[in-house]
Amino acid sequence: MTVINKIFKKSTLKLLAALFFLQACNKELPEAEPVEPVPPADTETILQKLNASDYSILKTAVEKASTFTSTTGKLSDILGNPSGEMTFFAPDNTAILRSFAALGLPADASSLNVFRAGQLDSMLKYHIIGGSQLTINRVNPVTPAFNMYLQSALVLAPPSAALPPGYRMPIFLGKQGTSGFANNIPITQADIATANGVMHKVYAALLPPDKVLWQTIAADAGGTYTYFKAAIIRADGGVNPEGLFQKALSTANANFTVLVPTNTAFEQTLVQLIARAAMNSQGLPQAEALLFAQGLVTTYGVTIISDPSSIPFYGALLAQEITPHFYREWWRII
Repeated sequence: MTVINKIFKKSTLKLLAALFFLQACNKELPEAEPVEPVPPADTETILQKLNASDYSILKTAVEKASTFTSTTGKLSDILGNPSGEMTFFAPDNTAILRSFAALGLPADASSLNVFRAGQLDSMLKYHIIGGSQLTINRVNPVTPAFNMYLQSALVLAPPSAALPPGYRMPIFLGKQGTSGFANNIPITQADIATANGVMHKVYAALLPPDKVLWQTIAADAGGTYTYFKAAIIRADGGVNPEGLFQKALSTANANFTVLVPTNTAFEQTLVQLIARAAMNSQGLPQAEALLFAQGLVTTYGVTIISDPSSIPFYGALLAQEITPHFYREWWRII
């Protein structure tokens, strides 16, 4: 869920502007001085930087990828353009071999032969953020550690009905303390200056996301999201791919941050809700109501969310308290 806080204090800005104007109106204006362009910090392009011995596998990959005819341009031309401006995440030989091993391939340079030129073109363009030199000091550490949502040079084509034309796969750049991360991959050496941008050496190759949020939640690996999944389905009124929240979480070009309560957190919330309902409708003392609620949650678990009316004896009470509307409003909050 995208959270955007924009606070415009227009009145304050106008007041400050007026004060500055009043203070300056009786002063002579300084003569204009030409702004000299800042020379590049390094004369070598990113492509030339890859001539270093510890980037030999990456250089070979770039050369092979550049034989592919792409609508977004030849990779070697992009990285070698001295007039360009970009941020490039560069895995060195050790990082690439580590990535091969993670993919189940031999940790050897020959594993590069597994990939076609077009695949390498896509994979390596995903390591580029065009039009900006994102040095590590431009990434602010925050708590919790939300990431910057940035567009890579990997353009999905042809566009489908579910994606806008020219949709670029995102890279998530973050920082914890002084350490930078791209897609949660550590940046091992930051801010390598080049004539056409900045390079960051990374611990492993970056891979684009292969799932949308709802696929991860619906798969429910290890039972981590059991209650959360049931709550979303209930809020949508059933297993409905076109449901409000399932559809939102299935939108590939959206930028969501979802704070997912654990199963334990859900159970604690249910105990409190059921205890309150028991106290209000049946007049139970608080301690007795909590024991009653805890027993129901322990016995019936996620069924209290997915189908509360099916609970023997107490179904009507639960269905009245735990409604789809309740979960829709709760979901809007998180």
